[in-house]
Amino acid sequence: DCLFYFGRGCAMIAYALWAMCRRTPVSMQRWLRFCPAVYVLPEALQRCYTVSTGHMPLLEVRNLVWVPAALVLYVVLRPQAIHSLRGRLRRWMEARGAMRAA
Repeated sequence: DCLFYFGRGCAMIAYALWAMCRRTPVSMQRWLRFCPAVYVLPEALQRCYTVSTGHMPLLEVRNLVWVPAALVLYVVLRPQAIHSLRGRLRRWMEARGAMRAA
């Protein structure tokens, strides 16, 4: 199990390094946006396989890792979700800075 996490980490780092070698910043940004999906997708696929084969029930605590994995994949694959999260984070930081300045 430890080798699985190590392999996922190595795959994500290799993907990020590959994406940083793109020619234009826009291309690099587009490829780097999928970097979290490279880390999360194998875990989600492994959990789906174990549940579908009947080895573990879906709602067992250690199988609930698919919930954050699904959220990460949703955010990564939907640019509108990323823009919305960035806007909310920016507004929160501006309000926090205004409160500290006051």
